[in-house]
Amino acid sequence: MEIKNVPITQAGVTMKSRIDFNSGCIGLLRSFFNGAVALFIVLLLTWSTSVYADTLVYAYVANFSDNTVSVIDTSTNTIIRTIPVDGGPNGVALTPDNRFLYVVCYANGTVSVIDTSSGTVVGSPIRVGFEPYFIAITPNGAYAYVTNFGDGTVSVIDTNTNTVVGSPISIYDNNNYEPIGIAITPNGEFVYVTTNSSDDIYVISTSSNTVVDTFSIGELYSSYIAITPNGATGYVSNYYSNVYPIDLSNNSVGSPIFVGGVSDAYPIGIAITPNGQFAYVANDYADNASVINTGSNTVVGSPISLGIQPYLVAITPNGEFAYISNYISNYVSVINTTSNTVVDTIQVGTKPAGIAIGAVPPPPADSFAGKVLKSRFLTQTNRIHQLSWTASSSPAVVGYNLYRNGILIFTTGVSGPYTYNDNNRSSKVSDIYQLTTFNASHVESSYLSVVLQ
Repeated sequence: MEIKNVPITQAGVTMKSRIDFNSGCIGLLRSFFNGAVALFIVLLLTWSTSVYADTLVYAYVANFSDNTVSVIDTSTNTIIRTIPVDGGPNGVALTPDNRFLYVVCYANGTVSVIDTSSGTVVGSPIRVGFEPYFIAITPNGAYAYVTNFGDGTVSVIDTNTNTVVGSPISIYDNNNYEPIGIAITPNGEFVYVTTNSSDDIYVISTSSNTVVDTFSIGELYSSYIAITPNGATGYVSNYYSNVYPIDLSNNSVGSPIFVGGVSDAYPIGIAITPNGQFAYVANDYADNASVINTGSNTVVGSPISLGIQPYLVAITPNGEFAYISNYISNYVSVINTTSNTVVDTIQVGTKPAGIAIGAVPPPPADSFAGKVLKSRFLTQTNRIHQLSWTASSSPAVVGYNLYRNGILIFTTGVSGPYTYNDNNRSSKVSDIYQLTTFNASHVESSYLSVVLQ
């Protein structure tokens, strides 16, 4: 599972770089959560990381050679579901609301989309470019960006329609293709792309979907990039045992951080803790992980021994554990981030690659209905759209959000009411109403829909 500039053959096809892993799947729907919901929940509970103790958090692992995704319940570190996807799943990403998992399928040039509530694939695979590799989703959930390793492009998927929009964005420098790592700034304005056979990093503006900057880190064979939650710094892993910090305010490159404890450790995956204080790096050749203090950009402690060819990293929402896929050992290592020791290993499918972690969306309400009422007073008639629903029986649900045409108009707790009268509606225009539930971790369910006119 490497990305080095030597020919290899896979499935009868000779490729330019050493790549023993890949991935695919597709994106769906955008989040309806907004500030009004946040305000309601703040009134409902005192926010802390302990909220996740009462919420299911799942890890999703793409098994490249099995064409499956393993779903791990992180409270027990057991596999609760295995989901078939398209060929060669590699990179994965959750939408911000955690309702959909996008899986990049390297072998078939597609992206598969999984509904995380039901654990099923939604729709047909989305065709992107040749040999797609990694994927990142914008903070608002509207678009997914996919690096196409084999044809030197980035594809953009509209997650509302799960279709590719616009022309592929060319990532091409001095006849070197192979875009691979990808990350999006927290403000959603820029996409950073690493290139395996070049020493350049490309910057794409999400407003124009064009390359607006290119800069060099000074070494070939970059593989991955992660960005701190505050958007200040990007970290790029490089074949030669280095991680390069990037000041994203001006795209200046800092001094390399030596990781892995040996030369040619080949660091790949990087994940940053939710508080932004530490970066966990998977060192593929060294079979270990390194921890970087992002304040000082220095390595903390000794490398943490893992399985054979650790690949990608994901961290739980509370920051307490790091999960790392081990590509050849076929298991996931679980690291306690307080002690920086391995506390568990979880056997998954064959050649586990991409990994993502998120709180599980709650189930929707049991039913949702609407009807049109008229209330007349003197010469005035009030046209009312009356919405009603049956409460979910799930204990994970703490409230309900009602949207009209994509705008939140009503929020209520589990004690109800379960009826809402939307007054003064026009008979000439249809209104689309959508009802979601939400849990204590701010995660919304999929929506139930009613159209009234």
